[in-house]
Amino acid sequence: MKRVFIILGLYAVCLQVFAQKVKIDKITYLIEKGEACVYEADEDIEVANILSSVEYKGTSYPVTKISHWDKERWKLSRSESAFRECRKLCSVSIPNSVVTIGSCAFTGCSNLTSVTIPNSVTSIGYQAFFLTGLTEVSIPNSVKDIGPHAFPYSLTKVIVPDTPISIRSKAYARGMDVGGAPFDSDRITEVRCQNGSFPLWFLPYLSKNCPFMLAQQYQQGNNNMYAQNVQTQPIQTVPQQTTKQPSSDVDVNIPQVSDVQRNTFAIIIANEDYQGEAKVDYAMNDGEVFRDYCHKVLGLPEKNVHFVPNATLNNLIGELDWLQQLCEKYKGDASVIFYYVGHGIPDEASGSAYLLPTDGRSRLLRTCFSINELYETLGKLLAKQVTVLLDACFSGSQRDGGMLVSARGVAIKAKTSVPQGNMIVLSAAQGDETAYKYDETEHGLFTYFLLKKLKETKGNVTMGELSSYLQDQVGRHSIVVNSKSQTPCITASPALQNTWRNLKLK
Repeated sequence: MKRVFIILGLYAVCLQVFAQKVKIDKITYLIEKGEACVYEADEDIEVANILSSVEYKGTSYPVTKISHWDKERWKLSRSESAFRECRKLCSVSIPNSVVTIGSCAFTGCSNLTSVTIPNSVTSIGYQAFFLTGLTEVSIPNSVKDIGPHAFPYSLTKVIVPDTPISIRSKAYARGMDVGGAPFDSDRITEVRCQNGSFPLWFLPYLSKNCPFMLAQQYQQGNNNMYAQNVQTQPIQTVPQQTTKQPSSDVDVNIPQVSDVQRNTFAIIIANEDYQGEAKVDYAMNDGEVFRDYCHKVLGLPEKNVHFVPNATLNNLIGELDWLQQLCEKYKGDASVIFYYVGHGIPDEASGSAYLLPTDGRSRLLRTCFSINELYETLGKLLAKQVTVLLDACFSGSQRDGGMLVSARGVAIKAKTSVPQGNMIVLSAAQGDETAYKYDETEHGLFTYFLLKKLKETKGNVTMGELSSYLQDQVGRHSIVVNSKSQTPCITASPALQNTWRNLKLK
């Protein structure tokens, strides 16, 4: 027994000797095995100048890692994930001594909009820069491994290595089943390479919005690792064979207003292609055109609008987290628009309603997002006004594949949730109705008339006027087109019961 205690004592002494913590300028470093890593940072840190080495008792230890652990799990402690949720952090300097940027190293640093990854880095861990404000990133040729969800949804420009790289399975930010990269590439508009030759290994990760000019050559059987003719110019878009023509009057001649609403922000969720459920016809078109209306008619700057096509559960959670951080910074001086088109489902037992993410299953509520939780989250925002627009339904008399295919919602009755805070909710249908599509316009019936009213009024319409118009027009056309009733409904939180009719989207 004494031997056991002696061994334990020696082990504790070794930990004291070989695992020491040193705090310098709000950053705590952990010295272990002859090296140092960034272990933890104070939450109020704004500028982080990471040292290349740390002195301890006359010995210098190189700083080789940011974040102590490199595990693929979200619930890391703050100390395990270095700068996690240091929301004031706006600038960071990473020295050339760093080899590994570990899991969740900068997760939640929403004010971090620029970072330079040095050529010494070989590995970028799970969610390393997730939920940051980065829009551009340059990945040096030294990087050999990138973990899932390493970069945020906000990326629009990426510089990729010329050398082969290991991108983890299902690392795609949208959680798609097909391979993928740790970029939300549906938003990436520009891809460049490091030294002029474009690596063909990156082809599967290019967005449909950002093809590159040698795609045809690749498809014809060029198996070289690199395409040598790209030089250092931005990737050029391959001309499309056919261009989709607008199908509706609301898709063209969208009015352009001059006033800019810099303090209004929008999240647009357009769920059309589900992994395990029926497709929602025209949902993508709904979301894309509504995004154009947000910019042109409502006057929202491009960066104020997050458009999320085919959102997964993680996407929904991430976007709501962005709104929470945003409203905290604006301290009650921001307005929010939350638009959702896609499937909605109810809990048969309780009648509670849920949004169905594209990776969700209608029979597994744990894969869905509760409307109650949505209203609670949005209701707690420190915002002047929160407007929720739902082109989905949560009701009906049947629950079968036929209804999921032909309608824009799941045909099971659900109870109505109560908005909270400064919130107004406009829903596409009520009671035992279904939210239908409008084939003639290639839009949802609700969204089409929403856009039509915004176009006619150039966005200068009160919520009272808008709700009355939608109830009249959607109700009439649904009877004519579908021979069934669809009546949009508007619900305001108790705090807005006496004022909501005079409020506007802009």
